[in-house]
Amino acid sequence: MRKILYATTALVALGGVTAASADVSISGYTRFQYDTLSDDFDDETDGRNNSKMSTDYNVWVKADMVSDNGLSYGAGVRLDPHGDEEAAAGDRHYLYVQDDWGKLMLGNYHGPAYTMSLGADWRGTVSAYTENTTYNVFKGHNHPRIIYMTPTVDGFQLGASYNDAGTESSDNEMQYGLNYRMPVMDGHLRFGATHTSVEEKGEPDSYDLVDPTDPVPYDITDSSKEATELGVEFKNGPFLTSLVAFEQEESDLHYAGLGIASEWSGHEVEVAFDATDSLKLSTVYFDAEGEGGFENRPGVGKVDIIAAEYNHLIVGAKYTIAPGLWVSLAHTQFESKGTVAGLGGVDNDGTATRLRLNASF
Repeated sequence: MRKILYATTALVALGGVTAASADVSISGYTRFQYDTLSDDFDDETDGRNNSKMSTDYNVWVKADMVSDNGLSYGAGVRLDPHGDEEAAAGDRHYLYVQDDWGKLMLGNYHGPAYTMSLGADWRGTVSAYTENTTYNVFKGHNHPRIIYMTPTVDGFQLGASYNDAGTESSDNEMQYGLNYRMPVMDGHLRFGATHTSVEEKGEPDSYDLVDPTDPVPYDITDSSKEATELGVEFKNGPFLTSLVAFEQEESDLHYAGLGIASEWSGHEVEVAFDATDSLKLSTVYFDAEGEGGFENRPGVGKVDIIAAEYNHLIVGAKYTIAPGLWVSLAHTQFESKGTVAGLGGVDNDGTATRLRLNASF
């Protein structure tokens, strides 16, 4: 992150303190990527490609300040093109205060089920060059949250968050996280645990899952979501390896009239190696089994699975050309067995490849 703006710009005023005391920074990235997919679903016969080009960008504006008595505080806003116009105008935004007692954040930001996860994609060692590593364990969305993180004491850190959906919804959410980190050899050993729970209240709906042109009204019943993740990570010099086990359960998955529920469990293993200062290599193996709504087509397109077994193996490399400028290549081989909504029994095997060029600032 490069500091490029300061107080004299008068861009920030928080709590009556002018930007004259604020350290304002702008950071972000823009990227181009090309995806290809080959599997048992022949999209080309339907006039659709099994490849695509896409672009993405992300801009953060942050202001950080320290009061005379040592209290740290500030705010941040992220501009992102995903979602609707309101989301693109600032899909994540928060304010925070921090002192010896810990850090309190208020706003649209990830809870500890995301920020304290040891999953390969969430941890960031692989997500730099592929998004196909992650499993769909429920970690919540960018809802307004109250987030509290304790200071790290003897390697331990705790986190908790709460979201009250208000009058528009009854989806109240709680997230918890625990990390413990200890130095080992030329690196560290880290343990992590996260848990997310959501209670949803039913309300009337009129949508037919199979044929949206023929609405059939019915009531959505009360439902709940629970997701738990346990992980361990070991890093020694240029080597890193991790193991994560997860379990997710969701009752009455939005469509009570169809009696759909979701329950998944599985594992993820990553081995990564920094071959040089510029070249990073990684491989990730993932397997899961269960019922309900799993996505099994990485990269180009995805299909909802009602009951399935699923696994994938990813091999990737990322090469830094210059500071902030890198190129990456990731290849995924996947296999699933299950039933696709509206199509009956379907098994699907295939491969996906992603080439990405990124410029960060």
